Amino acid sequence: MKVEPDYKSIGALFRDANVFRVPKYQRGYAWKNNQLDDFIDDIKNIINDKSSSEHFFGSLVCAQEECIGGHERVNQLVDGQQRLTTFMLLASCLIKKYYNLNEKPNEFSEYITEKITELTERYINYKKSVNKKTEYVRRLELSRRDDEFFFSLISGTPMEPERDSHIRLKSAEIELDNFLESLTSESTIDKQLDQLDALEKVINESCNVIHMITSKVADAYKLFQVINDRGESLNHTDLLRAKTLGMADDKNSEHIFNHVERIWDDLDKEYGSQLEKLLGYYYSGLTGDKVKSSAFYDQFMEKVIGHTNVKPEKVFEKMNLIYKELNKIHKITNGEWPYSESTLTAWQRNRINVLVKNLKHTHPIPLLAAATQLKESQFYEVVRVLEIFFFRYKHICRNKIDLATTRYLKACRNLNDDSFTVQNFKKDLRELLIKDASDEQFISRLKDLEYIDPKKGDNRSLRYLLLGIEDSWRWFQNGMKEGATGREKNIDYSAVYEFSSITLEHIYPQNAKTANIEMEQDLNKIGNITLLDPQLNSSLGNISYEEKYKFLVNDSKVLLNKAFENYPVWNRESLSNRTEDLLSAAKVIFSF
Repeated sequence: MKVEPDYKSIGALFRDANVFRVPKYQRGYAWKNNQLDDFIDDIKNIINDKSSSEHFFGSLVCAQEECIGGHERVNQLVDGQQRLTTFMLLASCLIKKYYNLNEKPNEFSEYITEKITELTERYINYKKSVNKKTEYVRRLELSRRDDEFFFSLISGTPMEPERDSHIRLKSAEIELDNFLESLTSESTIDKQLDQLDALEKVINESCNVIHMITSKVADAYKLFQVINDRGESLNHTDLLRAKTLGMADDKNSEHIFNHVERIWDDLDKEYGSQLEKLLGYYYSGLTGDKVKSSAFYDQFMEKVIGHTNVKPEKVFEKMNLIYKELNKIHKITNGEWPYSESTLTAWQRNRINVLVKNLKHTHPIPLLAAATQLKESQFYEVVRVLEIFFFRYKHICRNKIDLATTRYLKACRNLNDDSFTVQNFKKDLRELLIKDASDEQFISRLKDLEYIDPKKGDNRSLRYLLLGIEDSWRWFQNGMKEGATGREKNIDYSAVYEFSSITLEHIYPQNAKTANIEMEQDLNKIGNITLLDPQLNSSLGNISYEEKYKFLVNDSKVLLNKAFENYPVWNRESLSNRTEDLLSAAKVIFSF
């Protein structure tokens, strides 16, 4: 392929009859604060450093369409859209600044009007004559996802941003406006115009690029895969978008291309920067493989899309499925129940929120995504197993989660070849508990568990422990009949409390009026901590145990608090006995 590099200034680039079109399936505007700050600093340095006459801003790689009738040269911009878009925004801000200066009549009004016309025709709209009529062609059009919003900015008719790239475009415009305000802080209009003239001269003459032109229009997505913009490398989602759109780009099936493009646009709008992580969850759930950060694009293409001989119809079918599955995965990552028509109670559906949000266990999200193919009751069983396992294995016994993750991925593979059973999954995880979170290890760790000042950390483990015991306390008190099945049957779903609505309360107070040395040493141990009903709002504080006793036994609806009737006096022996009761309950409740 013949490439003709042409080193020129931005002003010269737009003085020529060049117009630029970003390929329709190119990524959106990607520059963040650090790239934008570098850009503005470069401009400032040229203005301030009189010894430096120019600065190189990188390359623009274009596939240039053949000129017809001497009109504009249309450049398919396959690399460099970030810097060229930013230059265009700067020119737009410069025009807007001139408009602002001309709001009130002044001695320079005619000059300012001429500058507005000159800048607009050079950087915003290319003027040409067709059949003795003047027509205007936009100098730069962005990809479909960004162009309407971009045009609203440069035309002064702003619209609400709908995706991350829109927010970045708007943020860039604001920063460039602020730069111009700081540049023209002089009080007189005369001096402000001098500063704007100096800036325009810098843009026109000192900001240089290499305009690399190929005479043959190649598939834009192929170039897009191998060229990175300054400071913001292409991510795997960008590559997947470009590749799948390239595969769907068939002149005989344009409607399919439009459907696939719309799916990518919707994914970008709905998930933004989360999209790559969600695709990773989908990939692992589908294949049972770990995502390799350096090779995810190749993994996804090989095992999900297919590299060769994939017809546009098949690409659409796969992308449509991905869109539906990512909707479920997104719900799971937010702790939401993925079944739209549920027959389970609110408490049961909330277990996924407890697992993902309260316990912060995200490793099994691929497994949960794959498990949505199960009946809802089986999916619930999987969530409950994961919840209990993770609390015991990781939160309390502090084991690394790697071995469990391996088993999660194995379960994904079993789900996808129809060999998965909840019982076998329990068996696999139980092997880890027996080895590294046995009853003895679990109880030993629980004895060390202490309440901590919320300002210094959270009490997630202690809160979950007591809530879990509360849920199954009736079953434990009644002799644990029917095993795990009986445990579920005995849960009073209407009286179960959530993390956000219940507080932890010390029985022997944190700031006792008269300190008891024996009690102080176990002040923050589990035996001295209970749950306080959400409707009781305020802490019981430092009131006497006699008053607290009546409050807990008579007014509280928490079952654990009713058990204080067994402890009419709160002393070291009472605390020790209650600790043993809680540990005995925990040992059987947090098992499967």
